[in-house]
Amino acid sequence: MGYGKKINELLQKQNMTVAELSRKTHIKPTTLYSIIDNDSSDLKISVAYAISNALNISFSELTGLPINSKFNSLYDFFPDAEIKTNSDGHYEVKLANLAELKPYYSLNSKGRRRAQEYFKELNQIKEYTDKDDV
Repeated sequence: MGYGKKINELLQKQNMTVAELSRKTHIKPTTLYSIIDNDSSDLKISVAYAISNALNISFSELTGLPINSKFNSLYDFFPDAEIKTNSDGHYEVKLANLAELKPYYSLNSKGRRRAQEYFKELNQIKEYTDKDDV
């Protein structure tokens, strides 16, 4: 079963429509319908977090992935990374651009903690988090 069927079952169980889920998550209904109708085996981490929060379930319950501090750090840096479920039931996390990781992993643990703090600070500044008009 892909994420689409899982989400559809959870919506039915909670008596919620796709439109309601869209309002709660701020994800376009067309995107949600695409995930559901195609029973997608790929799902962006940010979308999975938004859906699990809107449905009041854990991220792990939706995705099957256990959460730990390393995964949370990954999410902080790459919310658009995708979770992919393989046909054998194993999970992968796909990053859009692995080159983005090189500067982070060249840091020692103290540098990585500081980088995480810096990114959290930047994410609180509206000027840096608003979508570009490009």
